[in-house]
Amino acid sequence: MIDTHIHSRFSTDSETNPLSFILKAIDLGLDAITFTDHYDLEYQDGIIMHFDIDEYFNELSELKEKYKDKIKILIGIEVGIQSNISDKIKNAIKVYPFDYIIGSTHLIRGIDPYYRQLYNENTKKQDALDEYFDIIYENITSFNIFDTMGHIDYLKRYTPFEDNGIYYHENKEKIDRILNYLVSKDKAFEINTSGIDVHPFDFDILKRFKELGGRYVTLGSDAHNQEYLCRHFNSTIEKIKLCGFDKITYYENRNPVQINI
Repeated sequence: MIDTHIHSRFSTDSETNPLSFILKAIDLGLDAITFTDHYDLEYQDGIIMHFDIDEYFNELSELKEKYKDKIKILIGIEVGIQSNISDKIKNAIKVYPFDYIIGSTHLIRGIDPYYRQLYNENTKKQDALDEYFDIIYENITSFNIFDTMGHIDYLKRYTPFEDNGIYYHENKEKIDRILNYLVSKDKAFEINTSGIDVHPFDFDILKRFKELGGRYVTLGSDAHNQEYLCRHFNSTIEKIKLCGFDKITYYENRNPVQINI
């Protein structure tokens, strides 16, 4: 098993040393682990997301060599895509030999929903979702060098609605547009387990991805602390199987590697 989405101290929102994740992964019996620290260029005004990629590679490369007989350590990145600066982001990261790139949407109108500044009691849920899905589509079509699209349901974690769930049947047209693009480019679709405690993921979205011809599913905990590594994986894997997938995917040297589940 592998966890393909974790954040160490190289992400502004984590204080966990990479070694803590590695030792926990070994303890859990994982075959591999992929670090995917945040790269959010020109993030929300007033907030700097610092990421020293050179130091990141230096430290992880040393750990990769040290623990190579116990676990495979892969070096990835989670890119916060913004369509208006997609070329700038590409140029900044293309010089590094990442194993894996997650393409995620974190900002809406320049604001991260995480800070709960976007919506209030007058906001209509469907209006918020329509805008969100349109931005995702703009982002992924402008920045097409990612391997998997991160957490399509990111928004549900930080909205004030009575029901924060994101459902396929309520957003078919918008979601299909996103999924069709992923399939056309042979991109992977991420199941991110970090939002399950807020609201379960609607696996009808993954079923639709499969129906449209999607081939690759990645599984990540989005852990910012080693204790959350592989959280909810067992139950999630069973649901992935019910959607017609018998393998999950990780990336090494930007190439997909599938493992049976």
